[in-house]
Amino acid sequence: MFKKPKFFASSLIAAYALSGSLYAADYINTSFYVAYDSQDTTQYALVLPSVNKVYTHKAGDITNLAQVDTEFSAFPTYTNGNLCFPALANGATGADGASIMADKCYEVKFFYTQKETTTEGTAFMLYYAPADKVYEGIAGDASSFAVVKEGTVITNSNSITEEDYTNFSFNTTSATVTLTDVKPTETLYSITSDKTLTADTNWLLDGKVEVAAGVTL
Repeated sequence: MFKKPKFFASSLIAAYALSGSLYAADYINTSFYVAYDSQDTTQYALVLPSVNKVYTHKAGDITNLAQVDTEFSAFPTYTNGNLCFPALANGATGADGASIMADKCYEVKFFYTQKETTTEGTAFMLYYAPADKVYEGIAGDASSFAVVKEGTVITNSNSITEEDYTNFSFNTTSATVTLTDVKPTETLYSITSDKTLTADTNWLLDGKVEVAAGVTL
């Protein structure tokens, strides 16, 4: 899991000036959702490359996942927006939809990307490519997912991780999410009066930053 850099101040801090590129977070641990019954789209496959697992379930019911990766002769391959399933493994029954998916390729429309861990659990982004629509929520809790971006409409108040989705982008080739921070930046040189570092600003430490005696940071 990738976590954005976070900078903390103590009574005496040594740091170097940081490039603005550090304020972009790339999330590369993306999984794929495909509807493998193309006619009524009620059967879905969830493919997780990070753990080499494949599950199937009915739409809207993630409490009854069926693991089917052992049904295939190899792990599915993702190439530039398309997910291809191999043939069934020797002796496989083709259970839980594996026989339908075997030797077929599907266009991926849903990308499920792990974001970071919060007090509520692990946050994920669900990107629906055709509508350029992004949801954010807690893994395993479908009711927690809310729209944070739809086209040019940004609803950051729905982000449980307090992220700014103004500069969200998705690279279909690499299946990578990039979130570029657009918060204002303030450089700290020395702190001579009480100061609170809030989350709505990027705090840049330029060289050695000293907090004066008696000052609360």
